[in-house]
Amino acid sequence: MPLLSLQVPTPVGPLTLIEKDNALVALDWSESGSFLGTPLLHAVAQQLYQYFTGERRDFEFPVAPVCTPVEHKVFLELRQIPYGTTLGYGEIARRTDSNAQQVIEACRANPVPIIVPCHRAIADDGQLGVFEAPKGLETKADLLRLEGALSAA
Repeated sequence: MPLLSLQVPTPVGPLTLIEKDNALVALDWSESGSFLGTPLLHAVAQQLYQYFTGERRDFEFPVAPVCTPVEHKVFLELRQIPYGTTLGYGEIARRTDSNAQQVIEACRANPVPIIVPCHRAIADDGQLGVFEAPKGLETKADLLRLEGALSAA
């Protein structure tokens, strides 16, 4: 089955949602998707809208990112970090039998940011760490402020 896409505007910039085999496989920081979409992509867009307006904390649709076994373990752990909280790379590494550098690389490679909330993973010293988005750490900070995990100051 071919990849299907939908472009959606968000407060952190345009996103392109990509579906394959009835699951979200990527969320790309771009304006490259179509405006037609599929029922699944429209559901994802609606849930993202609810997330950005504070009405939703968890996502409920199939997600199937293409990833390595280590990334898969890290992504599962990231999805366990509650809305509005953060967890250090070292602690995530401990929980996934990996190391902090592997966690950082998994976060950088995350094909479905926000959905797999790599923005909730931070450096062990409390610094924001890394985030792969056009505005980088500014976007990560915006997402953490939205969730109340970072002060608005």
